[in-house]
Amino acid sequence: MNHLRSELERYAFSEEEKEQLKERLGTGMENRKKGRPRNIQRGIVALVAVCSLLVGAAGAVSLVHVSPQFRAFFGIETAEQAKQVAPRAIHQVYEDPNGTGVTLTVEEVLMDEQTLYVFLELAAPEGIGLPALPEQGQRADYWLPVEWGFYADEANTQYADQWSAVSGGCRSLPDADPLDNRLPLVCTITRSGGTFTAEANYLRLTTGGNGDSVEDSLRGYNASEGGWTDEVLSGFHFDLTIPLEGSRIESHVFTGRSMVNLGGVCPVLLENLTLSPLSMTMDLILPDDEGYLAQLDAQREKETDWGIYARLWDGTRVAGHFDPNYSIQIYRDENSQEKNTLLAVHPTRVFWESPIDPLEVADLVFVGDNDPPEERADGGVGHMVYFRFEPDRFQNTAYWTAREERQGAVQEQKNGATAVSQVSSAP
Repeated sequence: MNHLRSELERYAFSEEEKEQLKERLGTGMENRKKGRPRNIQRGIVALVAVCSLLVGAAGAVSLVHVSPQFRAFFGIETAEQAKQVAPRAIHQVYEDPNGTGVTLTVEEVLMDEQTLYVFLELAAPEGIGLPALPEQGQRADYWLPVEWGFYADEANTQYADQWSAVSGGCRSLPDADPLDNRLPLVCTITRSGGTFTAEANYLRLTTGGNGDSVEDSLRGYNASEGGWTDEVLSGFHFDLTIPLEGSRIESHVFTGRSMVNLGGVCPVLLENLTLSPLSMTMDLILPDDEGYLAQLDAQREKETDWGIYARLWDGTRVAGHFDPNYSIQIYRDENSQEKNTLLAVHPTRVFWESPIDPLEVADLVFVGDNDPPEERADGGVGHMVYFRFEPDRFQNTAYWTAREERQGAVQEQKNGATAVSQVSSAP
């Protein structure tokens, strides 16, 4: 019985799937009233079978709710990884009111403390294929300009102030069938210097023909001009209100700071650390001189690599990759005759190669700074210089307490298993 109950607890349903489940179970109850009583355990087995009909084969139950694009974007390969970042499934199709035949489907929504992700699919009218563009490497082939606003209510009357959202837009994702009329997109909106407010319950997303600041077209990247200048599809207009409730994943926000030597060559002050299953964000404070600016530019262009990884308690190493997009704020003391300038780079974001459980993080390792030799993948000489992921440097009582309790429970489980093993092996 217990193993069946555990199997059921692995399933998570959207509201639509819950209604389907109720309907199928209701039909089953009506049929059961007409026949003889059924064994309770058989009933649970039947319920598991119904669940399988709704969500697919066992072993992939937690993956079926997310699109292949979502899984690929976040590096999700297992059901355990999917549990950390389960999105809100929308699956709502919107038709262009201008009559162009263009449709926009909102698939999934996910957000952490500082970034919102909306996964979409844009479809051109039937018979109009979107052109295949030259391979751009890591650069998105298509760009869809948008405007956005956050609201507390669905009618968009109570504005949830998000003035610090400094970047946003819809870019294309790798397309399994580049010659059809459909294009997968991800709209990313990032906060800087703060977190999303609790009142941000709805996103109003507008594209096409809504004032001079938004271009009413899908644009393709032109390598020779270095931008998304080629108009591919135009004339459409969408004004959507997307619910965000149920899309938030837990993030851990820390106060405090530490020096860190990025790449072993770029010492900076790191503060405003945020850790989530998807990423880690931070602000970097550094002097304004040519050497540091060159390091920033080299990192942006991937000429250098500020290596970082999360080392989990079980020894697993999950690599992180710095996002080349960030904002720079310059602070100058105008009353000083000497050059007195600081650069604030925020938010600097590291994306994990696959989702992690933040409570399983034993250490955050910056290659070239706090990487001891035994942690180096290349066997090189490590350093213990500045950075420490410790409670006295990064304060968050709830996080450190929960992590300690998690480790205590794991140790108790190991001790119990050892005791059982010793008893069973005794003569």
